[in-house]
Amino acid sequence: MDFFERELFVDGPAAAVISAGMRAVAKADGDVHPREMALIEAFEADLPATEHPDPRGALASHDLRSAYARTLVMVALADGVISAEEDRVIRELCGSLGVADADVDTAIDEVKHWFIERFAGVTVFRDSVEAIARDLGVDAPG
Repeated sequence: MDFFERELFVDGPAAAVISAGMRAVAKADGDVHPREMALIEAFEADLPATEHPDPRGALASHDLRSAYARTLVMVALADGVISAEEDRVIRELCGSLGVADADVDTAIDEVKHWFIERFAGVTVFRDSVEAIARDLGVDAPG
């Protein structure tokens, strides 16, 4: 089972912290891409109004912190590449919650592989799939 198939309860304060992090990553390189904004808006669509919760308290569990890291990476990759500025912001936000750089690296790798695995079995435009995989630094799916 991959991380997108696991159920994880995200309450209002946790969702507010995740949303704020998503917005920070999207703004990091000075260019909020439409796909980044689409991810953020979809996530925020049904969120309850929550005043600025304490991130450490809202994301107290390992599972929530891991989901946070992967979500930030997804936003950064929405335009196809994690810029140096986005990487810095992801690492700062995650680091402030006690998430080690090695765990951020793992989240980046997991999300890249998850994205590219969606193309497994694609034969039409196979060269494009392989180019995207190379750009992400992962093997093309089978």
